Amino acid sequence: MNKTLRFLDANFDRYLCIILFGSMVMLACLQVLFRFVLNYSLDWTEELARYCFIASIYAGAALGVKDDQHIRVEAVNLLLPKMAQKWLRFFADSIWLIFSIYIMIQGFEIYSVLLKSGQTSPTLRIPMGMVYGIIPIGFLLMSIRLIQSLWKMWIKEIYNKKASWNFTFYKHFK
Repeated sequence: MNKTLRFLDANFDRYLCIILFGSMVMLACLQVLFRFVLNYSLDWTEELARYCFIASIYAGAALGVKDDQHIRVEAVNLLLPKMAQKWLRFFADSIWLIFSIYIMIQGFEIYSVLLKSGQTSPTLRIPMGMVYGIIPIGFLLMSIRLIQSLWKMWIKEIYNKKASWNFTFYKHFK
């Protein structure tokens, strides 16, 4: 169980991005093959590829948080002393977490309204609430990664202790 959780923690976002992006590329290739070689258009491939693209963006955003790859404005940060830089980054990431949680909550509200409305997608006829559900799920993943990042930053950089996220997080699942 512990090994599985560590594997998911380390790789879930990455594999999700690979699966979604790979599906999008395969669907686009299938559409091109059918349209230009067989002279027959598959309408559903374009719509499903679009939804895979949207989901891959949110999964990629969570992966960017995990790998610390998001763009930051560091002009002011570089002028500050080391400890002030750490506190500023912690504060900025905390604001980002609050924003992500807010968007996640608003996304769940949109999701529930659209599910109740009965609106469906044009070609696949799936509920649009399911499509809009990508937003809160993406921000949930991002929030989880931000919490992990803030925890590591708090323990490792601010208190100068060894970051023990894996130990403290996984011991609760035994």
